[in-house]
Amino acid sequence: MNSNRESLLLAGTEALVLLSCLGAIIWTVASGMIFDIDGLLLLMISLALSAVFAFTLILHAKSEGWLEKLPAPGRKKAATEAESKAPPAEKVPVGDAK
Repeated sequence: MNSNRESLLLAGTEALVLLSCLGAIIWTVASGMIFDIDGLLLLMISLALSAVFAFTLILHAKSEGWLEKLPAPGRKKAATEAESKAPPAEKVPVGDAK
């Protein structure tokens, strides 16, 4: 198996466990089990597992460089960065032609 495929498989497994934990949280609250000790324990375990797997998924995405490809409000596109690194063009007054 190549490394890209292994990386996607690992990220998919992390996302699957994260989604199942979030589903358990939603089911616990929706079914009214949150008022039992069993529901509280299920909620706390699901919250802990979802936090761990969300953290590992974020770290995995950061190490693979997937987060840099996402659009962000404070991030410029590669084309605008290339233009800003280019030397400024020579300014010629409007009436003068070279």
